[in-house]
Amino acid sequence: EDADLDHAVNGVLYGIFGASGQSCIAGSRLLVQRSVQQDFVDRLVRRAGQLRMGDPADERTQLGPLISAAHRASVEHHVAEALAEGGKLLCGGERPQGGSFTQGYFYPPTVFAGLDNQSALCRQEVFGPVLAILPFEDEDELLSIANDSVFGLAAGIWSRDYRRAWRLAPA
Repeated sequence: EDADLDHAVNGVLYGIFGASGQSCIAGSRLLVQRSVQQDFVDRLVRRAGQLRMGDPADERTQLGPLISAAHRASVEHHVAEALAEGGKLLCGGERPQGGSFTQGYFYPPTVFAGLDNQSALCRQEVFGPVLAILPFEDEDELLSIANDSVFGLAAGIWSRDYRRAWRLAPA
């Protein structure tokens, strides 16, 4: 709750949507403190919807295509599964249509709320531009959720209090 929310939004956007989420260190689970959740999520969803998809050779592009048709189908399967589990789609979730989007395997920035850490979306690696938002109340709950994963190659902590972040990181 003590983070600079605009900086944190930028970091989260880069962490999950950089390389269209096709990275083993993509930040696919966002743990956000309930006290700032709505404000943060509103900012995040607004900015995610403004990311420019397109040709990766175009310097204005912020989100390129996925690697293959089969991979896009896999991402779509994960999204359908999250919806079936009761996830609330906040943005994205459908292939873009027409124009240059027919020239590649594009998938938009997709953000879910309403799932818990036991959902398939939080338990599997999607390798796509799909983010699950998980709220927490306090540091104990944060650590419990963060550490309840078989993955863990990377994580980020957004706080104005570097001592707090430094204390939480090894935990």
